[in-house]
Amino acid sequence: MAKFNPQNLSHGLNRQAEFSANKPALSCGDTRWSYQEFTDDSHKLAAILSARGVSKGDRIAYLGFHGPEVLLLLFAATHIGAIFVPLNFRLSSAELLPIINDCDPSVIVTDTEHSSVIQALQSKLACQHYFQTDSAITPEYSLKELIAQQVHQAARPVDVEDDDIAAIIYTSGTTGICCHRLCNFVFSRKNETPSSLRRRLQN
Repeated sequence: MAKFNPQNLSHGLNRQAEFSANKPALSCGDTRWSYQEFTDDSHKLAAILSARGVSKGDRIAYLGFHGPEVLLLLFAATHIGAIFVPLNFRLSSAELLPIINDCDPSVIVTDTEHSSVIQALQSKLACQHYFQTDSAITPEYSLKELIAQQVHQAARPVDVEDDDIAAIIYTSGTTGICCHRLCNFVFSRKNETPSSLRRRLQN
C-alpha cells in the first residue's frame, strides 16, 4: 500500500490562488477577498506570528463573532504549523478561564466586542501576545493594521504529519465540564479547503 503523503492545509489555498487568483474566495458583509488577496494576507499574518516566536505546535486562540478573520487565522496558523483554537463567545469569563489555561495559547486574538473579556482575565493567563482583529487601542495590537503594513510573507508552509493537530475544538459535555476534540490536518484539509475552482466561501 502506498504511503499517504500529508500536506499542510496552506498548500491547498496556495493551489487555489495559483489557478484562480482573481476569482472571489470569500465574501462577508463589506469584506471581499479574491483567492490571491486572501492567500497573501494569510501568509502575511503567518509572517507576523512567526516574527513573534510562534512556531509549530503553539496554540493561537480566537474569541469573537464568526467572521472572515476566523478563516484568516486558521490558514495563517496552519501555514506555520500552529494550532488554531476557536473559543465560544457565549461563555462567561469564569467558563473561559479553564479552557484557555488548558490549551495554553501563545497568542489570543479577539474582536472589538470581546476584548474586554480577555483583558479581565489577563492577570490569570500565561499568554505572551494579545491582538484585536481591527480597532485596537494602539496599531501594534491590531491585526488589520499589522497586515496592511506587512511587506514580507511567510516562507513555504511547514511540513506536517498526518496526525499533527490543526485545531482544538472545545465543546460542553454532559457533565458540564468542557472537553475538547482534535482535528488533524487531514480532516481539516478535506473539509475546509474548497475542492473546486468554482467554489468560494460566503458568510
